Amino acid sequence: MPVQIEVIPKILNGNNLVICSPTASGKTEAVMAPICEKIQLCRSRGLKVLYITPTKALANDLRGRLTQPLADMCVTIDIKTGDRPFDCRKSVDILVTTPESFDSLLCRHPEIFSSLRFVVLDELHLLDGTYRGDQLRLLLKRLDQIAGKMQTIILSATLADPKEVAKRYVDDFEISIVKDQKEIEYE
Repeated sequence: MPVQIEVIPKILNGNNLVICSPTASGKTEAVMAPICEKIQLCRSRGLKVLYITPTKALANDLRGRLTQPLADMCVTIDIKTGDRPFDCRKSVDILVTTPESFDSLLCRHPEIFSSLRFVVLDELHLLDGTYRGDQLRLLLKRLDQIAGKMQTIILSATLADPKEVAKRYVDDFEISIVKDQKEIEYE
């Protein structure tokens, strides 16, 4: 898929990245494959990936889609939303959450983020320009103080101005815009 070809090398190189690609183009897989490869090389305990989604439904969907493939690679994933608690004593590689649940964890258990290496902001267009987006920006600044250098990846199908949006959430980034390349058969 074009999005994987475009972004996997950039993620493996450690670049902060904004990925704009149509819905169902494989953005999640394009991000998670190289991230999993990198975290497998670093088998230390502790949370390594924070995956933030705008909705509980998307968080649940991601966990459902990714749990088995990740388990096959010995990578663990869990979820924290208002409906699903998270046991901070449990060692997990990837945590999928919403901005509000991230806020709660950061306030109550900041220590779990000390080993963090990646932050993925999925469907950022649904948060940016809202109070939830403002809250997320502040949370990411606090996270920087706890976790230090992390690789940040922003995913969206529809960002009108990716550069301006990304500047609000991350420094020093690249933008990858991958257009839909479906083949159309004519009769």
